[in-house]
Amino acid sequence: MALLEGLLRVGIIDTPLHQERRAIDERLTSRPRVLILGDSFSIEGPGSVGTLLREHFDAHGIDTVNLAKMGEGTSYYLDRLRLYGDLVRPRLVLVNYFAGNDLTDTLYESDPRGKTRMLVKHLMARSFAAN
Repeated sequence: MALLEGLLRVGIIDTPLHQERRAIDERLTSRPRVLILGDSFSIEGPGSVGTLLREHFDAHGIDTVNLAKMGEGTSYYLDRLRLYGDLVRPRLVLVNYFAGNDLTDTLYESDPRGKTRMLVKHLMARSFAAN
């Protein structure tokens, strides 16, 4: 399994993570960047906050990289920052935190089963083989 993970990490075997990094890299310009993390409230769509932010920053000569994903919480945001922060190198990171359901990510840490669940989720998020 370690050999497979190594082959995936160096890109000998292509993965969705490599594809996403390439897609982000192709969009990057020399302009300053803002990284947007969050859940469904931050996803770009007609009239969404994500779209309005992109349009605002674009008008001011700043690129945005939106890594928001529906149904995710704070642990996911941190994983995304760790996976893509070195590539994006943002001057500003905006985090959309919704107390209604994003709080559950941090609540798991107080329960022994939750700690195990969070550990597995973190390992899966960082594993190229799992992706």
